[in-house]
Amino acid sequence: FLYFVLGNFCLWLVANLVQIVRKQPKLGHYEPEVLLTWVIRTEFFVTFLSGLAYMAFPHFLTTLFSPKPDLIHVYITQLVGGSTLGGIWLSWYSTSFYLERDIKAVLLSRVYTTIIIFAVIIQSHFMLGYPKLENMWLFFTWFLPFILAIIGLFMINARRRYPIKKKST
Repeated sequence: FLYFVLGNFCLWLVANLVQIVRKQPKLGHYEPEVLLTWVIRTEFFVTFLSGLAYMAFPHFLTTLFSPKPDLIHVYITQLVGGSTLGGIWLSWYSTSFYLERDIKAVLLSRVYTTIIIFAVIIQSHFMLGYPKLENMWLFFTWFLPFILAIIGLFMINARRRYPIKKKST
């Protein structure tokens, strides 16, 4: 039964990811190039799942980090999840921004936020003792949103340097 539930959950996640990536623009809705939109929506989806996990299951996640977590660590993990869930809507609406500098600001905020989270996690590991690889899983959960934001920034900069020529009809 557990495999059935887990399989259905994975199918539900894949179906939602496909729906987010293939969403058609509404009338009067502007979207940047397709690849940049895909990167932004994938970043939204990954950040949404990690924020939901941190908010909904903080005790489970902190138990993986430390055998007996303090209540304050559980609470802070839940706060990180809440702030992540609050920030994802900016990613969702950034696909309709008209100016590239606005999209770039959203992606830069993701990069800076992730760097701050990396610093806090590394500092907390050194405060608790030498960081061990099995306790660094929390550090690795932030890599995918970070990498997606970096890819989006490179795509914006590459588009400026090499403008796409439109075919004249």
